[in-house]
Amino acid sequence: QAWGVALNVVELDSALATAQQLDSELVEDLSLIQERAIHFVADLAVEPSLLRARALAASDGGPVADALRRPLAPGLLGATPLATGAALVGALALGVALHGRFRPSRGCQRCGSLVCPRCDHASIRRGLCETCNRLLYKTEGTDPALRAARAEQLARRASWVDRLSLAASLAVPGAGAMLGGRPLLAFFTCVAASATVVSFAARHGPAPDPLAAGAAGPALFLAASLAFAALYGLLVVLGLSARTAR
Repeated sequence: QAWGVALNVVELDSALATAQQLDSELVEDLSLIQERAIHFVADLAVEPSLLRARALAASDGGPVADALRRPLAPGLLGATPLATGAALVGALALGVALHGRFRPSRGCQRCGSLVCPRCDHASIRRGLCETCNRLLYKTEGTDPALRAARAEQLARRASWVDRLSLAASLAVPGAGAMLGGRPLLAFFTCVAASATVVSFAARHGPAPDPLAAGAAGPALFLAASLAFAALYGLLVVLGLSARTAR
């Protein structure tokens, strides 16, 4: 068939003669099928011994690893495992070196206004601005009516902030853990979410040789995706717990 498409008559005659010597009846049957179909390709059965040999043969998993790593770390970062590891180690070393060197401003836990760690020494321990600290803990000398109105405003703000935080925690991987002050938990949540998506997307992509493994490759990737999804759900629940505890 290949020589016929290529219009190589000499090789066509030679191949046809060889095929007829091997099994003339099968050649006749295939020729009858080819007359009724366009671009017919013979799909003959594969010997089980060939399948066993192919299944037991060692293979290089580098292309599969590259295909899985490329969506998460494109370019130089994911070019090789060494480059990816070096980038992660560099980020870790930078974080350790800068840890504790800076005291950034933060938002008041009640009203959201910025609290400076150098200026608001008394209230910073509670995570409150000076106004909220006086409202809640220094009630002497304040108007009760104004204090009640301010407390009502803060309660309404806390209600919608809590709703937005819950929505962000469910929609954005790692958001709940970050809001709960657990950055390492947020990192693992992002890793679990990425692994879930990549494993599910790769179920019909890089997989073991279909001729040797059949549907085992996609099934393994799908099982891995379900496992990572379960892990992601657990980490999200832990993140929500950390946010609530804080």
